[in-house]
Amino acid sequence: MAQNALRSSTLVSIPTGLGKSLIAALVAAKRLEQHREKHVVVLAPTRPLVEQHYRTFRKLLRLDPDDFACVTGQASPDDRSTAWSKRMIVSTPQVFVNDLISGKIDLASISLLVFDEAHRAVGDYAYTYIGERYGKVPHGLVLGLT
Repeated sequence: MAQNALRSSTLVSIPTGLGKSLIAALVAAKRLEQHREKHVVVLAPTRPLVEQHYRTFRKLLRLDPDDFACVTGQASPDDRSTAWSKRMIVSTPQVFVNDLISGKIDLASISLLVFDEAHRAVGDYAYTYIGERYGKVPHGLVLGLT
């Protein structure tokens, strides 16, 4: 699945506990290797899930601990500005949208955008807005997990 997800934007729909995070970590590692000047962003709908992914990706990826950022609404907008320069960022979608609108995020600098709980991407949910905007980025890759 990870090999397929590296070739084109992909939706991975498998039961809980069967490795969605591992697939995302494999794809993220390869994209970080291929695009050293770009970032990987993982979006998850809740702060506890963001924090869980942050811990998981820090364990699975061989990056300097300073290359990671965990971005939730508990961080002030000023503190979040530096987070978007990290190589591996895990965030809630609403904070991502707020910082995208305020100009703190350059979508073209993101080589992989992971949407955890991708089935939420309907209607006015932040994933919908983010996906529409990121879809215009040349060579951007999306990985949806559900």
